[in-house]
Amino acid sequence: MNPTQTNYKLVKGPDSITWCSLEPLMNDIKNSIIHLMDLELPQDEEMGRDQKLMGLKAVYEILGALVQEANLVEYKNATTH
Repeated sequence: MNPTQTNYKLVKGPDSITWCSLEPLMNDIKNSIIHLMDLELPQDEEMGRDQKLMGLKAVYEILGALVQEANLVEYKNATTH
């Protein structure tokens, strides 16, 4: 995939908030994590990479929790109706 091409959709709502599809965004973040992990860096640059990896992994986990919450709400609604 071209690094500037994304698969997620951005939609501007009537409240001027930009909404984004999470799963494709998570996939892009995962690919960035994999790319960073595969980089061969001098030892003095590894700490900076590790900090970036920690940040990306934290964002990925937060987005994953949001997706899981939405799935649970959907499941709950499907089983109560």
